[in-house]
This record gives sequence, C-alpha cells and structure tokens, in this order.
Amino acid sequence: PIQNIIELVSKKWVLHIFKALTSGVETFSGFQKEISGINSRILSERLVELENHGFIERRIVSERPVKIKYLPTSRVFDLVKEFDRIEGVIRSWEKKD
Repeated sequence: PIQNIIELVSKKWVLHIFKALTSGVETFSGFQKEISGINSRILSERLVELENHGFIERRIVSERPVKIKYLPTSRVFDLVKEFDRIEGVIRSWEKKD
C-alpha cells in the first residue's frame, strides 16, 4: 500500500540515500562519505529496509575481502523522477509568491 511506501521514504536519511544511489554511490563507505552526519547503525538499518522493499539490490562482489555493492532498482529512479517533478511544482509556487 502507498502508506507503507510513504512511511519508508519519509524516514530520516532515505531521500539522501536515494540521491547518493542515483549519483553512483554503491558502497557502505561511499554512503558514509556522501551523506554527512549519518551514523553506521542507521545507514545499515536503512539499507536493509530499502532492500526489503525492493528499492536496492545488495550484491557481494568479492569474498575476500568481503565487498558489497548496493545498486538502485528502477523503483528508486521512478520515485526520484517524481520527487524532481514535485520539486519543480514547489519552485514554481515560490516564484509566484
């Protein structure tokens, strides 16, 4: 249901993670560098939640040392496109005010 998705994407840091994903960030350390202020516990929780809801795919790319990549699914790109559209509407309101 839409309510579940709205609750997920409104959680702190989720939109930052989406932005990082669409900018090419793929690793845990990459997210930490890109998203100032996020702690590792919350980042880990959010990545698991996003994977469980089909927004990211978690891939193990090497066994030793273990290297994991987080890849956006089409759902991320679909939502980001809509958020960009909404942002454009809001900016047009600001110009009118």
